Amino acid sequence: MESTNIYNVAIGCFLMGLGWYVRRITPAKDIQKKFFWLCFFLSTWMFFHGFRVLLSDEYRELALNWTLLPILCVPFCLFGIVTSLFTPEKNIQNLQNKTINYGILIYLLGSAFFCNAVEIKDPEKFSYKPTINYHLIIAYCAFFIAYSCYIMVSSVFRRRGDLRVRAFLLALGTVLALIVSIICVYVLPLLGFFYASKSAFGFVPFSLLWAIAILHYDVFEIRERKLEGDYLPFLSRLSTGFMLSLYHVLDPIGYNLRLEDSKLNVTIGMLFDDYYLRKSKNLNPSIRAKKITERFGHRIK
Repeated sequence: MESTNIYNVAIGCFLMGLGWYVRRITPAKDIQKKFFWLCFFLSTWMFFHGFRVLLSDEYRELALNWTLLPILCVPFCLFGIVTSLFTPEKNIQNLQNKTINYGILIYLLGSAFFCNAVEIKDPEKFSYKPTINYHLIIAYCAFFIAYSCYIMVSSVFRRRGDLRVRAFLLALGTVLALIVSIICVYVLPLLGFFYASKSAFGFVPFSLLWAIAILHYDVFEIRERKLEGDYLPFLSRLSTGFMLSLYHVLDPIGYNLRLEDSKLNVTIGMLFDDYYLRKSKNLNPSIRAKKITERFGHRIK
């Protein structure tokens, strides 16, 4: 198998594994399921690119068109995650908007399914001539993704705390993937270079940044659990320091307030334990200090 097909299949497996990993983390939230479906459609797109070379020439135009089917579902998943986090009221659409949206999607899916999106020119190289339906598919995907980017970027400025940090990470990952995808899928084919499969490289940083943002629903709560030695998913434990640094940069006032609250809670806990040991156990100060240090030593390093 050519290197092009190997890295597409490898990245497809990575995306599927990451989506399943995030989905299985408890307590499971609805946004984790949406992220799984986002990764599922992206990985399916990668698998189409990776395995289509195994087809004979007469089926390659079919493969080119059907490759567009999973990517048409990506904007829906992405938009659903973004609106769930930052503008949940946008999930409630009126019947007219839903009808128009589903009507457009069904038409575009039909055009790809019935091979009316691209016309193959060279089956060996998978070069093709885009039709008007292909341009409509690109415009449809670009519109929803760009609108999602607008919501995320605006949330970076309008929101505070964890939502601001998550919006920044989601926007950064989406912009990176969008730039790489537009260049590989749309710009280069118009110039005669057919490197759609190279867009896979934009999905690795995208998926990792999104997974980190989705798992860090409350970075200071996760910090507390990490300090207390509670179980944390590997990705959450690995990226907590990065998220705290990003929080400090993006919202320094909120970061300092949350940090002061954390220190205050530790101080209250130490005072309460000291009072309890002094009144109920009648211990001398040195023994009380030793016991308090044993309990809170990891918090006052």
